[in-house]
Amino acid sequence: MKKDDFLYFTHEERDEALKINPNINPKIVEVENTNMWYVSCEDVFVDLDKAVSYLQRFPAYKRIVTVPGSRQYFHPVQIEPFTLLMKSICESMYPKNTFIRQKFSFGTIIANKDDRVYENCWIPHADYHTVSCQAYLNEYNGGTAFYKFRGSTHVSTADPVPHYHRDVGLGGKYHTGELKPWKKFEGDEDWELYHVIPGKENSLAVFHGSYFHSTYTEFEEKYRYVISGFHHQSNGYCHAESMPIDLTGIYNQSQIK
Repeated sequence: MKKDDFLYFTHEERDEALKINPNINPKIVEVENTNMWYVSCEDVFVDLDKAVSYLQRFPAYKRIVTVPGSRQYFHPVQIEPFTLLMKSICESMYPKNTFIRQKFSFGTIIANKDDRVYENCWIPHADYHTVSCQAYLNEYNGGTAFYKFRGSTHVSTADPVPHYHRDVGLGGKYHTGELKPWKKFEGDEDWELYHVIPGKENSLAVFHGSYFHSTYTEFEEKYRYVISGFHHQSNGYCHAESMPIDLTGIYNQSQIK
């Protein structure tokens, strides 16, 4: 083993590659006729090509998963400019909650039409007690879809877990164990598709993970490259249906050191 066997980068290289647009303008999107809302912003990175080139230096873990694609995993420090952006947005969305930088978890999803997944894993899911994000790093045919389960937009503490992941453990109707191409789920007798966040290049969406959601894409020749992130709220359910108190100063560029 030699020193030169490792791939090195510095804080300066990281911060230059992942520099956040100082004029970024996060906005609230309220979905009509629902209690669903999220924060959306465009032109996230100053230089998207630099950001993607930096992220592509990390190894990708290739495996069969319930969301199609290989994974890269990041410690919050490794993508700190983006971590601080997420922290600032989350604190403005839920000012009564505490968001700790080290407790964010991030990874990318790299997916294309050749990936195979477990059949029916496109059934919507919820990321319990989390604030979640999707940062779209390239333009592709899709986005993130949101669904109502028998009229409900999100999980509450009293609800059962009406999605694929629970069904796997119980051997229910959705889990077959068969590997299939990804299917764009349009809904069924239980699930109603009501909103899609478009996967626009260099944009970001932040939402409460308790809303039922799923990847929504019909893969063509283009691949899907997104950063998927979470912050788990250890104090329990933080009310997906609540609105933020104040979004003034939702992102403070001075936090980027």
